[in-house]
Amino acid sequence: MRMRTLSRALAVITVLVSMTILASPAFAADVFVNDTASPGGDGSSGSPYATISDAITSALPGDAIRVSAGTYAETLSVSKDVAIYGAGADVCTIDAQGTGFSAVRFNSGSDGAIISGFYITNGVGTMDSNGRMLGGGIFCENASPTIAECVIAGNGSDYGAGIGASNASPTIVDCVIRANNANFFGGGVMAMFGAPMIENCVIDSNNASNGGAVFYMMSPGTPLMLNSTIAFNSGNGVMNFGSTPLIANSIIWGNGDDVGAGSLLSYSCIEDLDVGLGVINTSPAFVSAGSGDYSLASGSPCIDTAEPIIATTNDILGTARPLDGDGDTVSAPDMGAYEFDAVPPVTTMSPDSTWRSAPVTVTLSATDLGGVAATNYFIGSGATQPYSGPFAVSSEGSTLVGFLSLDFAGSVEITQTSTIRLDFTAPTTSDDAPAGWQTAPVDVTLSASDMFSGVASSWYSLDGATAAANLGTPVGISAEGTTVLTYGSVDAVGHGESTRTATVMIDMTPPTTTSDAVSEYDGSSAISLDATDAISGVASTYFSLDDGPFMAYEGSVNTTTVGEHTITYYSVDVAGNTEVQETDSFVVTGAGEDASPADDLSTGDADLPSTGGNALPLILAAMVALAMGLSLRFASRGKSLR
Repeated sequence: MRMRTLSRALAVITVLVSMTILASPAFAADVFVNDTASPGGDGSSGSPYATISDAITSALPGDAIRVSAGTYAETLSVSKDVAIYGAGADVCTIDAQGTGFSAVRFNSGSDGAIISGFYITNGVGTMDSNGRMLGGGIFCENASPTIAECVIAGNGSDYGAGIGASNASPTIVDCVIRANNANFFGGGVMAMFGAPMIENCVIDSNNASNGGAVFYMMSPGTPLMLNSTIAFNSGNGVMNFGSTPLIANSIIWGNGDDVGAGSLLSYSCIEDLDVGLGVINTSPAFVSAGSGDYSLASGSPCIDTAEPIIATTNDILGTARPLDGDGDTVSAPDMGAYEFDAVPPVTTMSPDSTWRSAPVTVTLSATDLGGVAATNYFIGSGATQPYSGPFAVSSEGSTLVGFLSLDFAGSVEITQTSTIRLDFTAPTTSDDAPAGWQTAPVDVTLSASDMFSGVASSWYSLDGATAAANLGTPVGISAEGTTVLTYGSVDAVGHGESTRTATVMIDMTPPTTTSDAVSEYDGSSAISLDATDAISGVASTYFSLDDGPFMAYEGSVNTTTVGEHTITYYSVDVAGNTEVQETDSFVVTGAGEDASPADDLSTGDADLPSTGGNALPLILAAMVALAMGLSLRFASRGKSLR
C-alpha cells in the first residue's frame, strides 16, 4: 500500500515540477528602487524609489519591482500580485533590524507574487491571535507566492524562523535557509495547513525544539521536497504532524533524527536507517560541510543516483541536470541540491591568430555541459574584466588576449590565450643598384622587409616589361645604356608598397677617336682630334707627340719642327672605358726663310722654353743648324738636277 501511494505521488510530482519549470510571468511595468535615491522619486529608472515599501505601495498587480544593490532597513508587506527582484543575495539585503515584524509578509491577495535575489535577515515574525510569532524571515498567510534564489539567515520566531506558512503553499526554490532559530517548531521552514513545494534548497544549521529544518503540521495532500540538502540542523531534520510529505532526490544528513515517521522517501541519501524506494544510507561526501559547502565531492554515492523522472532541470547554482558525474557515459541526476560537475568550461575565441589588415571584433564563446556561469578576459597586461559581448582590438601588431570561464559548480577553466595580429603597413623594399656608369653587367639585389605580417612576395620589371617574381636571387642587368628597374613587395595581408625605381647605367664600349693628320705639313702641323662615345659620352682625350708624355687634348696639335713625327692618341669615356691607342705619322717641311727655328711644338699658343738672360748660345746653335739644313737641301737638289 505504501509503494502504491508513493507511485501515485511521483506521478503528481512530475506534473507539479513541469508546471514550476514552465511558469514564465510577464510583467506590465517595471518599478525601480535604489537605497541611494532621494526621497520623492516616482519609481522610474531615472527617479527610483528609495524604499521597497514605497515601490510596493505604488505598483500595480503584474508589475515587476527592480531593486538595486544595497541594504534596505525595512519590513515588507505584500498584498498584491507583484514580483520583487533584488540584485542578488550577495549584494542586496532586506534587514528587518529585529523590529518585531517578519522581514517580508505575504498576505491574502499575493498568491502570484514573487520575491527573488535577496539576503533576508533579522526578522522576528508576525504575532497571531494567540501571541505566537510566526515566520521570522518570510511569513505567508493565506497566500502562496514564489520565493526564489534568496538567502534567509539570522531570523528568529516561535514557529518557522526562516519561513512560516499558514494556510499557504509557497514554492521555495533555489534558496539557502541557514542559521535561523525557532523557539518551538520549524527552525528553517514551518508549514501549517499548507503544502509548500521545496526545490533545490539547502536548509542547514537551523535550530528548533522540533523540526530543526522543516516542520509540517496538518499539511494537506503530499507536500514535496525535491533535490534539496538538509544538513546539520539542531532539533532533528524534517518532522511532521498529521502530514505525509514526499522527500525525493534529496540528502538529509547530520540532523539527529533526520526524518520523522510518516514521510515518503524516494531516491534520497538519509543518515538514519530510513528506508524507501532508492534510498541509501551512505555518507554523501560533501566537499566541506564545515564551511557550509554541501556540493558533492568526486566519488560521492549521491552522484548519478537520483530519479530522472522527477529531478529538477537545474541545481541550486543553475547547473543543468543531468550530467554524467560518475563517468559511465550515462547522464543521470544527483541527489541533493547540487549537481556534480567536475569538467570546467571550454572557451574559444574568434577570430584566430591569422594576420589581418583591419581592426577586428573579438567574440568569446564558452560551453559547459552544466552551463557557463561567467566568462572573463583581459587584453595584454590589462586587468581581467567580465565578458559581456564582443569587443574591438585595433592596435597594430600582436595583441595578446587571455580568457577563461567558470561554470555554476565553480569549476574554473585554465586561462587560455590567443593573439590578435593586425598589419596596416605595407612592406619596404630597397636595392643595391650602383650609382653612376658601370663598365660591366650589374647584379642588383632587392631586399624587402615587413615588421608585422612579413613579406609574401617581391616583383621587378626592366624598362616597363612584364613584371617578374623576385625569388631572392639578384636581378641581372647587362644591356648597355640606361635601364630602369621598377620593383616592389606585397606583405602577407596583401598590402602592396608604392612602386620603387632604380636606374642602372652600363657602358662597356670605349670611345672612338679620329685625327685629321695628313702625311706632310709645310712649316707647321695643325692636327685636330675628334672623339665620340654613343653611350656614356667622352670624358677626355689624350695625345702624345713623338712618344713624349701624354697630354690632355684641348685644341689642335701644332709643331714647327721640321722632320718626321708621330702623334699617338686615345680617349676615355664617362664610364671609364679606355680606347686602344692609335698612331699617325706625318712630316713637317721647311716653311721658307722666314720660318723660325725656335717654333718647336704648338697646341695653341705654346711658350718657348726660358733661357734666362743669355740667348746668344741658342741663337748660334740655331744658325749652325739652319746652315747645315740649307747645305743638305741644295746638295740634294743639285743631285736631282743631274
